[in-house]
Parts: sequence; structure tokens; C-alpha cells
Amino acid sequence: MLLIVGIWPGMGRAPRGPAKLALGVFVITACFEFLQLWQTPWLQAWRSTLPGKLILGTTFVAWDFVYYALGCGLGWALLTHWQRRLGLLSVRAGAGPLWEGKP
Repeated sequence: MLLIVGIWPGMGRAPRGPAKLALGVFVITACFEFLQLWQTPWLQAWRSTLPGKLILGTTFVAWDFVYYALGCGLGWALLTHWQRRLGLLSVRAGAGPLWEGKP
């Protein structure tokens, strides 16, 4: 998540940017996990290489979803904390996060 914010800084600064980013990262990592269930010859050939193992993985493990969710939650919390600390967000009672100075 932090890498994406480094590449695409506007995404992390939008009012609901950290939540959208965390959800997007979780969906993408879940897709890669489910892709491990698909065993085609060309995917198996790619998985036999080091980049294929690192990107796609080799075996489906359902417990990985817990770690993906924890990582995305931690990333969301860090980005939200940094936004508030840097003054990019303000929180009004009942209004939720908003850009500083905008109603």
C-alpha cells in the first residue's frame, strides 16, 4: 500500500483514499491467491521460475487471507494516521473525514 502511495501520491491523500486503497490491495492479493488454484501448463511453467514463485506463489493457503486483511488494515491505519498528523484530514462530529477547510 505504501508503495502504491509512493507511486500514485494522490490516491493516499483523497478523503477515502486509504480505505479504497486497502480494499483494492486486498482484492488484488486475494485474486493472486485464488489464481494458485488454477493449474494450467503455462502458469505452471511460469511458477517454476523465481519471479513466478514470488509473484504468483505455488500453493493455495486459505489462512493467507487473514494475513492479507491484517496487512491491509495496518496500511489503512498508518495512512489515515499520517493524513491526520500532516493535517490533510480533519474529522468533525458526524461528518467523517474531510479535506481541511472544506465543508
